[in-house]
Amino acid sequence: MYCTKCGRQVDAQSKFCSYCGASVSATNVSDVNTNDATIQLIVRRKKRFYGSLIPYKFYIDKQLVASISNGEELTFSITPGVHSLTCDLWSGVGDCQIQVPEGVRKVVVEIRLKVGLLTNKIEIVEIEKE
Repeated sequence: MYCTKCGRQVDAQSKFCSYCGASVSATNVSDVNTNDATIQLIVRRKKRFYGSLIPYKFYIDKQLVASISNGEELTFSITPGVHSLTCDLWSGVGDCQIQVPEGVRKVVVEIRLKVGLLTNKIEIVEIEKE
């Protein structure tokens, strides 16, 4: 489970984040939706040289659910409907909305860093629905 304030990983039995002291509860999206969702959301961060040392904070429906590192793939359970996906990096934020229809079993999303002259920005590219 991840702290919704600072984004660091905390023990699932903890009531407070040991890094920032924020209250930690079962409001984490991956915890809440596990029981009633039938759709897998797979988030991939391709391994790249640029920005490889910095983890990105990843949000589903404006709730911090994970910190994703270079080359990592995470899996979440979500419900059908429209969902907001946001990825946060110190130099920019990337976000998109995806429509997940009923009957879909899996949605795969790729996250990548778009490097510019003045700013870097996260791009979220939906790549697959099954």
